[in-house]
Amino acid sequence: MQTKEITELFKQNGIKATAQRIAVYKYLYENRIHPDVDTVYKNMVKDNPSFSKTTVYNCLQALTDSGLIIPVVIESEKIRY
Repeated sequence: MQTKEITELFKQNGIKATAQRIAVYKYLYENRIHPDVDTVYKNMVKDNPSFSKTTVYNCLQALTDSGLIIPVVIESEKIRY
């Protein structure tokens, strides 16, 4: 999915299209492995060392609140997206 498409999707769902949110959403869209926060964070800092774990948490929460992603708990362990 291209950045322009993601930006439009965010607009339709009432979420601000920040570079960080776009990067997190794009990662989730392209890697449908139901990653946990740590996995998302490790992959985000590869391309952008300024990403913090808090940024990832905030992006995931915003995407969840907008209905664009759904958190899943597998075997009563970590939340996956």
